[in-house]
Amino acid sequence: MAWRIVTKQVKQNTYLYAKSTRRSQDEPGEEKYLGTADDIVAMVDAFNNPPAPAVVDKEFGAVAALWSIAQRLNLVALLDEVFPKRNHGPSIGTYLIVGAISRCLEPVSKKGTPEWYDKTILPRLLGYDAKSFSSQRFWDNCHELTEEQFFTAQKRLARQMAEEFDLYLGSMLYDTTNYDTYIATGNPAQLAERGYAKSKRTDLKVVGLAAMVTQDGHVPIFHQVYPGNRHDSVQFNQILPLLSEAAQEICHHYPDVTLVLDKGNNAKDTWEIWQDTPFHFVGSLPVSDYPDLLAIPKSSYEELAPEDPDFEGCLAYRTTQKVLGAEYDLVLTFNPELYAGQMQGITANIAKCQKQFDDLCAGLSRWQRGEVTRGRKPTVAGVKSRVAKIISRQYMKTLWRIKITTANSLPQLEVEFDQEAFQSLQTTSLGKSLVFTDRFDWSSDRIVQCYRSQWQIEEMFKWSKDRERNSWQPVYHWTDPMIRMHTFCCMLGLTLTSLLLRELRRNDFSLSQRSLFNHLEGIRETEITYPQFGRFPARIQTLLHELTGMQQGLYHELNLAKYRS
Repeated sequence: MAWRIVTKQVKQNTYLYAKSTRRSQDEPGEEKYLGTADDIVAMVDAFNNPPAPAVVDKEFGAVAALWSIAQRLNLVALLDEVFPKRNHGPSIGTYLIVGAISRCLEPVSKKGTPEWYDKTILPRLLGYDAKSFSSQRFWDNCHELTEEQFFTAQKRLARQMAEEFDLYLGSMLYDTTNYDTYIATGNPAQLAERGYAKSKRTDLKVVGLAAMVTQDGHVPIFHQVYPGNRHDSVQFNQILPLLSEAAQEICHHYPDVTLVLDKGNNAKDTWEIWQDTPFHFVGSLPVSDYPDLLAIPKSSYEELAPEDPDFEGCLAYRTTQKVLGAEYDLVLTFNPELYAGQMQGITANIAKCQKQFDDLCAGLSRWQRGEVTRGRKPTVAGVKSRVAKIISRQYMKTLWRIKITTANSLPQLEVEFDQEAFQSLQTTSLGKSLVFTDRFDWSSDRIVQCYRSQWQIEEMFKWSKDRERNSWQPVYHWTDPMIRMHTFCCMLGLTLTSLLLRELRRNDFSLSQRSLFNHLEGIRETEITYPQFGRFPARIQTLLHELTGMQQGLYHELNLAKYRS
């Protein structure tokens, strides 16, 4: 079909039309209005010089993956039932989920949240602009949330997770940690206190965190923040009734719930109230407190799970003994990998001690020979202090024979390495761990395997101290209610991450947390906005970045296509 331009005169105006040429008498012609000559010139200019489109790169993959887990839990509605809100705008549940996803992917302050939020697909998913999540809005909506509400929310969320994701709640892990803050000394907050900091930063106030997670994928079930100067065993006494209440509500399908504990919770008064809880336990004891057990020869041990490669070469000796006021089963284990690691560390420490002793003895000898006459003279007290510092490393006190004498009013030092003590240490203590439990019906294999799962909660704490993702630190709040809210968002983020990893591992995606987010964050969406020009309306086009093989697998496994615009 050929076209030709024709004009029509209407009063003083000339209009141009495109008219088709008919191929036959029976074929009707077609006519299209083009406009005036000025219109056509403007369109040609716009076509040759179109306005530049606006291009925005948005976080898609990781946000969509975490949001998919939240949707399966119906998380916004669940939280809104616990934290009702009267006024307009995003609900409390929406604020908390935005905070949780932010802590997972880019732990920014609440002031920086709007900028981060605007660079993700969350505005499209939630229907709110970035201004709705300013730091002031967070404060206005969340500063009055109470500890009781957070406790209720955790219990409801645990029940929902157990049903939706088929979590095994028969064994759970409990432990504590703490986090550094930069809260001023004069601040009246009661949660931030100076205490034993895991980071060794004695100059900072710390906030304590106690958590209970599943043995199945370390999914957080319950947590509580507490003052940083409170001892672990004291905190355990205070949290135990809450753990018991939570377990009775969410673990009713499991009449025998086993809690795996760290040795820091050992205290006699703790075990006195333990009988009133629904828990059994698997814990550990310091092996050095039981020399009679350490003296038992390895020939009396039994092999642990010979068919399990994780227990290769491991031995165990089981007995019943009174501990902390009651009779429990004790399992003393020998692990060749632990033995090799301890030997490597001890050998290095022996070499360091030997060098420091040699340097100290050489210095004292120079004073005795008169080669050094100036400066502060060495004293017996000073030498004792130096020696105490040198042998402060683990096991070193028992491996050296030390004698300090005086001659010519100057101290002398004689040091000899005790080879017999070293041999005794290797045969009695190294490579050994002591586990105790009230699960008298369990095999030694199962008891040891259950206690070894403690690494999972330690891994979760490690995630929470990663400054790039899932980070609790730094905390930008300085009041107790907002510290609790901040911690709840962090634990909610860890919950979404753990459930996501658990689902993927069940479908043969063996990825670490860091590797998973590296792949997901590479799934990005580019939004191109073409402005209006001429008679062409404005339009928006979204494109997905080219995906690697692993990214394509995750994209299809998690069904992320449904979150495309």
